[in-house]
Amino acid sequence: IGDKNTADVLLCGTEELDFEPGKNFKFFVCNMTNTDHIHVPKWARMYSLAGHDISHVRSTAEHTLYLALRLLKRSDRSWRPGRTLSGKTATIIGAMGRVGSQLWEILSAMRVNVLPCDLKIDHGITPTQIMKSHFFFVCASVAPNTKPILGRDEIDAMNEGSYIINTSRPQLVNYDAVTSNLYKLGGFAMDFKPPHTKFPPQYLRKMYWTEHTGGYTIEDLKETSRICFDELMRSTL
Repeated sequence: IGDKNTADVLLCGTEELDFEPGKNFKFFVCNMTNTDHIHVPKWARMYSLAGHDISHVRSTAEHTLYLALRLLKRSDRSWRPGRTLSGKTATIIGAMGRVGSQLWEILSAMRVNVLPCDLKIDHGITPTQIMKSHFFFVCASVAPNTKPILGRDEIDAMNEGSYIINTSRPQLVNYDAVTSNLYKLGGFAMDFKPPHTKFPPQYLRKMYWTEHTGGYTIEDLKETSRICFDELMRSTL
């Protein structure tokens, strides 16, 4: 680690990254599980959280709940009253994964009825889940060439006042369908920059986003960085 022109190790974040020809990087370190945004050359090696037991890392699940509450609760009384989460029904897409299972535990404690959906078991979200759910939490992992889990048909069929919260990756939701349905949706939140700016301005108050801050806490950054660097040191010493 040193000058970018001579260093062997590149520390990666959330930005899209293509390897620059002529650089000497042999090792890429990224304390994330999904690293599809980083294009690692064939001669280099990636050290990430993939394959590690990080079930004790919970900040992304907490952040997912925060986004839902941010849509439900209003600080401005002059617009409209907020809504109560307790007693609602939520579909969790990716319910068997780390974030999804942690969110399931949190929501159950808040008396939310959870309908699980996991692509390792299910072929997709069912019409019954769409009909019954007030919330749709997208927490699934992303594989190469992943298609939207919430596509045009699913979003068009959602009930009026439904909420979508995506803390996974942009490609799991059809944003053109979100745009055309904002008039009826209760709200839409995501943990990344919007993929486009075509959202109708009159409905922007129904939207909220953060920029990859789900796991960005002091405690979890320290732990996930330790895991990645421990693996790097073990393989190079």
